[in-house]
Amino acid sequence: MSSDTVHPLDSRTDRLHGFRLPDSFSHVSEEPVMPLVISEISQAVTVYPLGIAEYPRTRWHLVAVVGLYAKQNLFVDHEGRWRGAYLPGVLRSYPFNLRPARSRADAQDERLVFCFNKSGGLYREAPDRSQGEQRFFDDTGKLEPVVQKCFDYLLARHRDEQITKSALRALHEAGLFVPWQVSPVSENGDKQVLKGIYRIDESALNNLGADELLTLRNANALPVAYAQLFSMSRIGILRHLSELKTRQTPPPRPLDRNVVDRMFGEDEDTLPFSL
Repeated sequence: MSSDTVHPLDSRTDRLHGFRLPDSFSHVSEEPVMPLVISEISQAVTVYPLGIAEYPRTRWHLVAVVGLYAKQNLFVDHEGRWRGAYLPGVLRSYPFNLRPARSRADAQDERLVFCFNKSGGLYREAPDRSQGEQRFFDDTGKLEPVVQKCFDYLLARHRDEQITKSALRALHEAGLFVPWQVSPVSENGDKQVLKGIYRIDESALNNLGADELLTLRNANALPVAYAQLFSMSRIGILRHLSELKTRQTPPPRPLDRNVVDRMFGEDEDTLPFSL
């Protein structure tokens, strides 16, 4: 995502501005992995194969594997609807996000900035409530309730991200990551292999000593390790969806007000964008 599409929200300049909720997930239709945090594991593990993705700058991330190849997301259908029974939190908060306020010159600054992603065309300078569009702020400069819920959700998710990263760092230091070949062999070589995905080395995990296991437990790393191992059989779901990918599906339903009210609720069983 380019920096010019990430818009920091300001109660002065954005007081009268607003947004429209997304009506599809087509913006992630070519994303083969979805970032997860540790609090999502219990639900995500029942639907997706979990993996560990390596990124150049931010290193290790827990992810739901949603495609067998690069630039493929098998959980977004032809009409942009999400097919999974659990909607990853990173999609529930879209198009809002938190970004670090720090610059390269001030790496110690831990402040976060509440931002809006303009790349999806959902930003409105003059939101029309009759069209289901909403303002970011009320007339006093306070966040509108649904936007405040989103902000609170993102703060909680950020805390979970730090716990997740600590757990993954402990697993890596224990030597438990091995490359995972997710992509099947393409018959005609026309599909790009999904790279940079790792899994837990079950044999190495079973051979850890008591002190090493205690270190992992204290880092909240054991639930991550076992969840990843248990989830690997979910690859079969991806293969099944791959077979269904070309089938026609009905058009998506528009989001209603009840969906907006539930958008960032605490009930994780609620899927606000289940179209």
